[in-house]
Amino acid sequence: MDPFFLGLDLSTLGLKAVVVQEDCIIVHESAVHFDRDLPHYGTTNGAIRDLEGEVTSPVEMWLEVYDLLMTRMKAAGVDFSAVSAISGDGQITTRFCLLVPRRRSSLANLDVSKNLPSQLSSKAFSLQKVSIWQDSSTTRECCELEDTVGGAQALMDISAYERFTYFRPLPQTTHPRSLRATSHVSSFMPSLFLGKIAPIEISDASAELVIRNTPRNGRRRGGIVSYCYVRLYRYSLYY
Repeated sequence: MDPFFLGLDLSTLGLKAVVVQEDCIIVHESAVHFDRDLPHYGTTNGAIRDLEGEVTSPVEMWLEVYDLLMTRMKAAGVDFSAVSAISGDGQITTRFCLLVPRRRSSLANLDVSKNLPSQLSSKAFSLQKVSIWQDSSTTRECCELEDTVGGAQALMDISAYERFTYFRPLPQTTHPRSLRATSHVSSFMPSLFLGKIAPIEISDASAELVIRNTPRNGRRRGGIVSYCYVRLYRYSLYY
């Protein structure tokens, strides 16, 4: 059998998957839409907006959409054991926060008989709703940073925009425990696959405008797929 390649896109509106052969012929496509398929979270276009300009998405919704998509793909007959590689993307100017180290074990000890929300939503994540790329509620933090670096021009030389990820954790500094391990939504999927906190991808780190430009090896693998997904969907591969 020719190898398959799985691509995942966790966007603002939902989670999409495409499985292709080596010659790029599509063999399967699936999608779950937040508003339509998971209406109980009360999102509009995948987000929840408050009166002060904060725009968030529920972490539990991302967990449930992940379960639902994999279940649909399995029911459609996708042979996960034939998948040779997985690629994914997400909202880069977004974060999710993991709790203190002792709770990180929740990712590594998933029970195949239970769904992800019941195991992770209140145990592995310190924030139940996280700011997404549409959020513009960090004006005060941006002004403080502008003053700190020496004014508007000095900050423009570095770059400053309220929706860049660099500013997203600042409102949480009054709750330092929630910042013990902070990562992007694009690292959310590989963290679930690997059963551990996945490193931030290089292109996502550069979007924060705080990455150090040094030579890097782009061939690094994340690791082996979590035993839970090997058992549940017959994955057997590297991410």
